[in-house]
Amino acid sequence: MRAVSEILSEITIQQRQVEKYDDCKESIDANAELLIKALAITLHGREPILDDMDNLTKIAVWLYGGQVDAFDIRPNKGLLIVGNVGTGKTKLMQALSIMLRHDLHIPKRFFHIINALDVVEVAQMGYDFINYHYNNSSKPLSKRNICIDDIGTEPSKIVYFGNEVLPMAALITNRYNLWVSEGVYTHFTSNLMPEDIRSLYGDRVADRISEMCNVIRLTGKSKRV
Repeated sequence: MRAVSEILSEITIQQRQVEKYDDCKESIDANAELLIKALAITLHGREPILDDMDNLTKIAVWLYGGQVDAFDIRPNKGLLIVGNVGTGKTKLMQALSIMLRHDLHIPKRFFHIINALDVVEVAQMGYDFINYHYNNSSKPLSKRNICIDDIGTEPSKIVYFGNEVLPMAALITNRYNLWVSEGVYTHFTSNLMPEDIRSLYGDRVADRISEMCNVIRLTGKSKRV
């Protein structure tokens, strides 16, 4: 079995030859094919997480497209992965995180994954949930690219010493400001569609997620059965 580093190196070599999407459709498609293998290998040789070529190509463009503007994917924005339960959203982001940890060509893309429920739990304990060192990281949240997994599953508000707190709305607002000022990435996964996210969090938060994220919709039946 080929090492992830070999596949990533091959993708990078191809990408150096790409300048405009109109001239590189075959190269982007080849990147997506390699991405299938890399995603599978990072999760211990499992079957590919994605076999939807459109979505794979979108992720390949996001990872290696530079200024290529294809499928309305903007490399300077994060990813919002939405889909039904069991469609592979979390596994996809876990695989991307592992890949980016080893890809020295785009070191600023690596991200840590935290769970939406953990954010609320930290807030309930009275800690600074916006700057907390989740997952025992040496860096506070405000200094890292992150993926917030399963937004919409957490309580939207808590009461702490008589004060109402909206942890996720506050965190998303903070992450938006970091993206605008410093280009820090924030990714999300959710069982909710964008319109449902708007209903849950309100227009202000939903607009910020929409502005700082590319939306990728995973379809199909649950892979857990």
